[in-house]
Formats: sequence, C-alpha cells, structure tokens
Amino acid sequence: MCSPFTCTDGRPPRTPVWHLMAVLLLGLCATGSAWSAPLERLLMPGKLTRAHADLEDDCSECHTSFSQTAQQKLCRDCHDKVDRDMLDKRGFHGLSPAVAGTECTQCHSEHKGRDADIVGLVPTLFDHAHTDFALEGAHGKLPCKDCHADGKPMRDAPGACFDCHRKDDVHEGQMGKTCQDCHGTQTWRKSEFDHDTTDFPLTGAHGEVACASCHADRRYENTPTDCAACHGLQDRHGGLFGQRCDDCHVTKAWTKARFDHAKTDFPLKGRHRDADCHACHTERTRDRELPTACVDCHRGSDFHQGRFGGQCADCHSEQGWATSGFDHDRDTTFPLRGAHRGRSCTSCHSGELPRPRGKGTKLVARACVDCHRVDDVHRGAQGDRCDACHRQEAWPDSLRFDHDLTRFPLVGMHATASCAECHMDEAYRATPQACRSCHESDDAHDGALGPDCAACHNPGGWTRWVFDHDRQTDFPLEGSHAQLHCKACHREPVERMSAIELGSGCYACHANDDPHRGGFGQNCERCHQASAFSDIRISSQVRGASSKEAR
Repeated sequence: MCSPFTCTDGRPPRTPVWHLMAVLLLGLCATGSAWSAPLERLLMPGKLTRAHADLEDDCSECHTSFSQTAQQKLCRDCHDKVDRDMLDKRGFHGLSPAVAGTECTQCHSEHKGRDADIVGLVPTLFDHAHTDFALEGAHGKLPCKDCHADGKPMRDAPGACFDCHRKDDVHEGQMGKTCQDCHGTQTWRKSEFDHDTTDFPLTGAHGEVACASCHADRRYENTPTDCAACHGLQDRHGGLFGQRCDDCHVTKAWTKARFDHAKTDFPLKGRHRDADCHACHTERTRDRELPTACVDCHRGSDFHQGRFGGQCADCHSEQGWATSGFDHDRDTTFPLRGAHRGRSCTSCHSGELPRPRGKGTKLVARACVDCHRVDDVHRGAQGDRCDACHRQEAWPDSLRFDHDLTRFPLVGMHATASCAECHMDEAYRATPQACRSCHESDDAHDGALGPDCAACHNPGGWTRWVFDHDRQTDFPLEGSHAQLHCKACHREPVERMSAIELGSGCYACHANDDPHRGGFGQNCERCHQASAFSDIRISSQVRGASSKEAR
C-alpha cells in the first residue's frame, strides 16, 4: 500500500507531482501567504482585457476562493450602475429576459487577452426593445452611431426628444421640450397635435394647412380666428360682399360657395351656374338691383350688332351663348347645306334686321354669285352658274366639273395635274392645247425633232414614247445606233418633224472618226459594221486591192 509520499514495499509514491503542487498552492492561498499572488498569476489561464488590466495583480477583486456565487456579487459591486438597473428593472440588464438569472461570466468572459471583446455586443442582433428606449417609427432606421457616440458607454445615449432634435425645433423652444406632445416617431414633420382641443377646430381644408400659414413667426397665442383675418388678401370681391365670408364659403374649399342663388329673383341655370360672381356683380351694381334681360348683360357679346333685335332667348339658350336654338332649315326657305352650315349668321345677314328669324325682314340673296362674286376667280368668264362646277361642301376644293366634255379630255398624267398648272388665266378659255405650249421647257431635244411632241410621246408619261425609228424613217437603227440618244444625230432645231434632213451614209456622221482620212472612200460599211465601229469585215475585193498595192 502506498501513501501520498511513500509505499510500504519501498517503491516511489504514485501520486502525481502536479497533484502535490496543487495541494501546496491551495494551502498557501488559503493561508493568505505573501506567496499567494505570484502563485495565482502563475495559474492564471490568460491575460485580462485592457479594461480590467489594472486588476490583474489582485485576483480577489473578481474571485473568491472556493466560491462561484460570490463572483457574481463582486461583478455587480464593481459595476454599480448595472447593478442598479437590475434592481430597478430598467435598462438592458434590468429589462432583458436573457439577463435575469444569468451569471455575468456567461456573456462577459475574461482571461482572453488584452484585445478580447468582453462586451460581446452584436449590433445587428441586439434587440433595442429590451432597453429604456425602444426604437419605434423612423428611429428603427437610424444607424447606432447617430445616437451612441464613439468612446462613450451605450447607456449614456440621450433619451429625450429635445436632446437630439434641438436643432430641428422650428418653434425655437416656445412650445417647450416635450416634443412628443405633438410629434410622433413615424416622422418628425408630421404633427400629431389635436387642434380640435383648441378654440379653433381644423375643419375642411384647414386640416391640410401648414402651421406657419396661420401662426406667423411661430406665434401660437392670440391667433385671430375670423375668416377675413387670414383670407383678406384672397377676397377677390374686394369687400363687395362684406367680411362674413362664411355666409357663402365653406372650409372644405375656398372656391366652393354655398350661397343659393336659386332663392333670389334670378335662378342660375345652364352656363350662368358656372359664371363668376363678378361677371354680374360689380362696383357699379353694388347699391342697385341688377337687370335680368339677356341684352342687359350680353349686349357687348351680340355679334349680330342688334340686327336680330334684343330677344336673345329666341335663338340662344342658357346652356351656351354660342349654341343657337334657331333651325335655319326649318325656319327659313334656304336650308343650309355643306359649308353653309358652319358659317356665322353675319356672313349672309348684313344690314339692319329689326325682327328675329327673318319675319318681315329683308331677305338675303339666294344665287351663289350674290355672295360669292368676290370669290369668283374666273371674273365672270364662266358665267353666273357657280353650282355648275362648285358644290356647297367646299368652294375651292369640291368641284364636279368634267374636263372630258371639253375639247381637251384629261387622260394619263394630265388627269393628275392641278388646274393652275395649265390654266394660267382663271378665265380658262384662252388655254393653248399644243404640247409645246406647256412642255417647251421639258423638251430634251431642244427643238431638233420639231414641236409635235405627240408624234413620239403619250400622256401616260413623258418618258413613255412610241416612235418607231425603223418603221417611220428611212434609217433603221441597228447595232450601236439603237443605243444612241436622239440628240446624237438630231442636233439642229426644225420647224416640223417632216423638215428633218439627215444624210443616211456613214460618212455624214463619222467623218471625224475616219482614221484613213478618206483613203478608202466614204463607204464605211464595206469594212465596218453597225454593231461597233471597231468591228471590221474585209471583203475579198478589198484584200485583192491591198495585195496589188503591196506588190
């Protein structure tokens, strides 16, 4: 058998040396020996954080030998503010259910080195609702640094509105520091102050008005409540109807009036209902009764200038001054058709007409020329029957004249031309019919083929020509001749096509092209072909003549 130090059989003891050292150290610590502090540091699992570094030489500041529960009390004795929060159930440590019944060391572990994070705060996971200042409304969107200054404890952040919003106080302290009496956390600008608790409840549009609109210079006491005090400058009546604005106007909208004109001698109907008050009520009518006859108000609007009398209601109604109830088709013997229907009355009715609707009045002329003589571009050359060509739908555009019944039917491209392109004179009678009279400037031949354009061209298109040179002349176009432009041969102007005289021999055109200079005569076709001047066909007679010359 062995004891901690010896064995009966003389063998060394089995008790580990570290066990013996531990017993020795515990004994020293228990006796409070001067050797205990160095030994404690020797057994320390790691350095303290920088915040607790000054306690590293005295373990008893945080630890009590052989007592775990005593350590919790030492922490709270040192951190007295946290201890007070836990006792008073305030702050994070006093409100968080995760802290209650939890040892300090479970969250704040030590001996992990100088730079260790003993606080262990993760801002993104921290629940601010377990503090004295729950983040509500717009506060929940703010970054931590807006309230918690760097280098200062989190608990020192201000909690009163005025502490943070002093610079935002547009009232400049006149309303006190209890901002929450009017403002909420959703938005600073929106006030939750109930104005209905004052002597002036905000009804209608007043509820949407900014405070400063009524409370100038942020004065909230002795603010006037009568309409004219605020709306005097907006009184477009200029005091014409006094200062009892609420007799006609309501708070729902300043422009909405509740005055019932139907209770007067002149109920407002039709467009009168939309008329402005000042259209009838002016300074001149302040102290007298207003007339009710149409002409009394609308005399200046009578573009008939009294021609139809003063009974405006015979034709016009209250639904619209420009809308007339007069039916010209029904009430006259001249039904309005086409463009006549949209004309104004004074276009035809001129002069004084003492009674409306033409009863016993001077009748206007009915013939077209009576009204449209000034519009007659033909100046009477086409007679007075304007309706022979023109229609009532539109005077200048709606024509029904058939040009095919004249001496010059319009065919081909002529049918698309406007009248003015050929008829330079509105009389139309002196218009020439020859092609050259209109197309002289278009003559690409410069008169070399005479003035009879129709001999080659047709109305279907200026570039469409039907002249057959092979059949209609003595010179068929063969080979390269068929590709030539007319001007290649026809160069001199002639009075008529029958007067064209051109030689049919090659030399007439190709004298300048003869490299032989007349050595082989002028009968070029003996050797050259029409397909190309350079294509040569030498006959046997020419070869014999050439052989004799060689000998």
